Amino acid sequence: MKIAASDFDRTLFFPKEHFPDKNGIAQTDMAAVDTWHAAGHHFGIVTGRSYQMLLHGVKDSPLHYDFAVCLTGAAIYDKTGGLISQSAIDNTISRKVISLPILQHSCHIACLTAYAAYICVQSETSWFRTLAKPIAFTQIDFFTAQCLKGICQISLQYEDEETAAAAVNEINNLQLGVTAYRNVQAIDIVRTDVNKAAGLNSILQANKWADNEVLTIGDGLNDLPMIKGFEGFTITSACAEVKQCANKIYGSVAEMLLDNLK
Repeated sequence: MKIAASDFDRTLFFPKEHFPDKNGIAQTDMAAVDTWHAAGHHFGIVTGRSYQMLLHGVKDSPLHYDFAVCLTGAAIYDKTGGLISQSAIDNTISRKVISLPILQHSCHIACLTAYAAYICVQSETSWFRTLAKPIAFTQIDFFTAQCLKGICQISLQYEDEETAAAAVNEINNLQLGVTAYRNVQAIDIVRTDVNKAAGLNSILQANKWADNEVLTIGDGLNDLPMIKGFEGFTITSACAEVKQCANKIYGSVAEMLLDNLK
């Protein structure tokens, strides 16, 4: 039995509003996941999304997965959506991060727990304003965001990649006990000891799968821990830094699964 773990956005899921030639999850990828399962293997998602956001992304598809590592590894779920574990940021640290001046320029400050999304919208260009069918969330003001406890991930959105990259550098250089990961214009901030590889290891231990072969695939910088940690793969649309670290480059998740079926 093998365990395959895929990133979601821009690896498995391509929203039509950003990729006009695609429409969510490709039929070929879903068929390959079914073939993978039929061969006796397990398949899961490892994503920066919350579990609620993941459900929103897969609601129109018959995709079946055996586990979900969400919030960049900070919240781990079984195949039924049951929470296995969570790693919240200490509220004194989350307050310091949210109070940083660079966050005032983000389109929103999303405070994500293992159970809910609390969003401080700071611009009408925020995805929580522009998406046709956004997830259910609780809108909060900046003061409330500073006071929240139990935040597993702070997510931001900047107007361009350059500003997002500058924000990541500033946050990480402060060494506040958190790590910021960038994916294009989006930033996800989690505890320093939390990442996708650590989250995946948690699900492997919980299910006693640690001795099985593990395959990972992703396209973003936040995927590097699991790509490096498991000698994983990437896709052709990934950035150069990710491609340099990948064991092999595939055209799709389907190609990776079918290539490693036996």
